[in-house]
Amino acid sequence: MKSTKKVMCSLALVCQITAIVLEALPYSAVLIFAPGPNERITKTFSYFSLDPFGYANFFPLPTALLTVAVTALCLISLITKTGMLKLHKAAFICSIIAVVFSIMPLLLLGGAYMSSAGYAISALLLVSVVFQALANRRQNI
Repeated sequence: MKSTKKVMCSLALVCQITAIVLEALPYSAVLIFAPGPNERITKTFSYFSLDPFGYANFFPLPTALLTVAVTALCLISLITKTGMLKLHKAAFICSIIAVVFSIMPLLLLGGAYMSSAGYAISALLLVSVVFQALANRRQNI
């Protein structure tokens, strides 16, 4: 049972690391500027950039920071010898919050504010939550 938990945590960690790589790319977060009544300019940024945050697209930066935190928590839980239930629960809760933040631009601002990398990030974070839930379930058995 213990090896299954480690496999699930490792798969969640792979999803998190892939999400961080996509979040660091400069075409993940989308901003739409309207300099004129019939003109729209679309620019893309990294999730770690402060530009979207400054233009009221608040959700990419917290998503990126939570993804880094969850990655660190998952890595620590894999390295340590003893299974820390509180650490797993904290990583799981942070992952759920990151998933919610990652889909908020779609829900609040519309599909134009999501890029294909943004959809992939949301999907990877959701898959990571599933793997973490399976690992936590295995730990409680």
